[in-house]
Amino acid sequence: MVTGRVLAAFGSHGSFRARLAIRHSPTLPASWDCGDAGVMESELHAGRPDPKPDPEETRRRLAAEVQEVKGALALVASGGASRVTLTGLRFGEELMARFGHHAEAEGIVLEPIFWPDDAGCDLIVRTIDG
Repeated sequence: MVTGRVLAAFGSHGSFRARLAIRHSPTLPASWDCGDAGVMESELHAGRPDPKPDPEETRRRLAAEVQEVKGALALVASGGASRVTLTGLRFGEELMARFGHHAEAEGIVLEPIFWPDDAGCDLIVRTIDG
């Protein structure tokens, strides 16, 4: 038996359709288009010299990426996952060279997905048979 509260929650038709319908925003749409982000970014950096790399930030980033790769290797080796994808690695190639032999000995493959601007890569950590 359906109570009055349930009917009130579902409406008279017993459906969520009215509640999930697209609601029109009272605000105006954005004044920029999808392709404008690149232009905005280039305007932001126009006239500025390339920033010098910060050695401390580089050290922190490398240490964090090493821990990410170690964690992915441990997860795949334990059977907790058959595949892990690490994205946004600035030192992906170097980490592949460092951990490649260890991964292979564990039955794990490291597959890079190189970025077009050669600024790093994503890394797939997966079992050899997966």
